[in-house]
Amino acid sequence: MLRVLPSVARSLASSLSVRPLTSKAQAVTGEIVDQNRESRVIKTVLGAVNDQIEKGTHSRLFAVIYLHGKQFKVTAEDIIAVNTVMPVGIGETIRLNKILLAASTDFTLIGRPLLDQDLVRVYATVIERTLGHEYRIFKFRQRTRYQRSYFYRQNYTMLRINGIEIARPIDQ
Repeated sequence: MLRVLPSVARSLASSLSVRPLTSKAQAVTGEIVDQNRESRVIKTVLGAVNDQIEKGTHSRLFAVIYLHGKQFKVTAEDIIAVNTVMPVGIGETIRLNKILLAASTDFTLIGRPLLDQDLVRVYATVIERTLGHEYRIFKFRQRTRYQRSYFYRQNYTMLRINGIEIARPIDQ
């Protein structure tokens, strides 16, 4: 909320030829009217989003998930490479729990910091475990004939996103 000092407010009001509110009752009444209008708008927006969720008329969903220290924006049938070896066998289906955001073209659900696990569900299947490209680590010390080369490959787990679903209405 923006706060303005009374002296600044008077000078602004005089320069803009606007009269300030004469009593606190008028200010409080105006705030209540604004809050009622905002609550009605919020209820209609939530109603429209809940109707889309119940009928399944929303467009393709996407989600931002948090997995192994990184964020991924995923939709259904995406393949992502996670920079780790997961303790899950190839072909097994897992449910990703840390969902930061879920959205469609008409609405966005933002978690603070995470969305409720019962509200949005993201399922993925482990399709492959592989190694990344080879990194060369070269160590060298001057005038000592010391040279060493080490090679390193990072482990990756490939996941296919099976689907994203919103399980229940938002306001429940």
